[in-house]
Amino acid sequence: MPDYEHARIYGIVDTRTGEVIYISGTCNKLSCRMGNHRSIVMHGPDARNGAWQPVHRHMQAEGVWNFGICEVEPFPCSGRRALRKREKELVVLRKCRFWNAQCMLDPGKYGAPVQCSCGATVTKGGLAQHMRTRKHALAVHVPVQVADATVQT
Repeated sequence: MPDYEHARIYGIVDTRTGEVIYISGTCNKLSCRMGNHRSIVMHGPDARNGAWQPVHRHMQAEGVWNFGICEVEPFPCSGRRALRKREKELVVLRKCRFWNAQCMLDPGKYGAPVQCSCGATVTKGGLAQHMRTRKHALAVHVPVQVADATVQT
């Protein structure tokens, strides 16, 4: 679970022009977050550590090493919803070329809590992802795939 007391809003910067082209939020170290973005750019949709977004296509076309990361502002908050709300405010204010699409979603529609069949409470938008987790599989006694073997619970 992320520690939102360490949350911050960051930007990806085109080092040639100094323009902040992308704004998002994270609870991770900025160097790790930039490493994730570079991995996605270099490995494409198969990177398996994030979504292939328009910002990544732009970074690939312009050369991934022409981009850096900067902290736009520290933003300790209570949770993901507050972080996404602040991201949206900054994206609209700064009019960047790219942004995290999740911050533009209406939290009432996708952020509404729902009860999963396993008993867990998750957001409506996160239900499909939750149903693929080991936690869900163990709770509903479904065979869990572990590497090349199937473990019966």
